[in-house]
Amino acid sequence: MSTILKWAGNKTTIMSELKKHLPAGPRLVEPFAGSCAVMMETDYPSYLVADINPDLINLYKKVAADCESFISRARVLFEIANREVAYYNIRQEFNYSTEITDFMKAVYFLYLNRHGYRGLCRYNKSGHFNIPYGNYKNPYFPEKEIRAFAEKAQRATFICASFDETLAMLKAGGCGVLRSAV
Repeated sequence: MSTILKWAGNKTTIMSELKKHLPAGPRLVEPFAGSCAVMMETDYPSYLVADINPDLINLYKKVAADCESFISRARVLFEIANREVAYYNIRQEFNYSTEITDFMKAVYFLYLNRHGYRGLCRYNKSGHFNIPYGNYKNPYFPEKEIRAFAEKAQRATFICASFDETLAMLKAGGCGVLRSAV
């Protein structure tokens, strides 16, 4: 299964080898969520998915909470906003609007990922997303992947935390984790 996002370091192509090294257990802990390829390509009873990027975790939480509304709103952007000027306007609003909801920020994050150069995710020193327009003729709208993700996400807890913070929570018994595969 492909992932919602284009993502540098996506583990989809190495999952057949990676799965051989994942232990059995009641919960998989993924401290570097990225594209969520590990979650999407495994079948644990539950998941703890962490990443230090708040925009990424926000996207995953919003898709999990209301998949249909997310698809409906995101599809509109993919249909009407595949132009350079639209991309930079959306990026500007994503970076600077104080009135944007977390839901729309998640929709914009998907749009920026799929329309930005090579699906990269990068922020400048001010914390603003700064990937240039990718100039793709027809960016793929990952509706099937969003639906599959939303279904699997019902077994997941998403947290915005660094690798160190995630492991510290596990060691302290946080997040309801007893025995987990890391």
